[in-house]
Amino acid sequence: MEHYLGQKLKQLRKSRGWSQKALAKKLNKGTSTISDYETEAHAIPLDVLISIAAIFGVSLNELTNLKEPDAISLKDLTPFQVETLVALRNEFLSPTNQSSNLSAQQMQILHDIIKLFSQSS
Repeated sequence: MEHYLGQKLKQLRKSRGWSQKALAKKLNKGTSTISDYETEAHAIPLDVLISIAAIFGVSLNELTNLKEPDAISLKDLTPFQVETLVALRNEFLSPTNQSSNLSAQQMQILHDIIKLFSQSS
């Protein structure tokens, strides 16, 4: 695993023109603790990560360099629409048939999609 959290903390702190002492005061920590976080001598506890994100106005994903997962909102969809989308996703992830012919599951998904589109017309 790459080490970057300490560097990210140092970068954020310096971008605000804060000393380690100033950041330590905001986090209610000792200056040596901030130094340890920045040099990665000590891991940053989750509660402190949350405080750091709040102080700097960044998300935990941004702070930890994690990517947001791709997502499709299911808001305003009917239970049948959600069920059909879940079945379609599962079929893409683990196909029930590897040949050129469609499986019964794949045919059912296509049937449900056509049904949904014909209902919305």
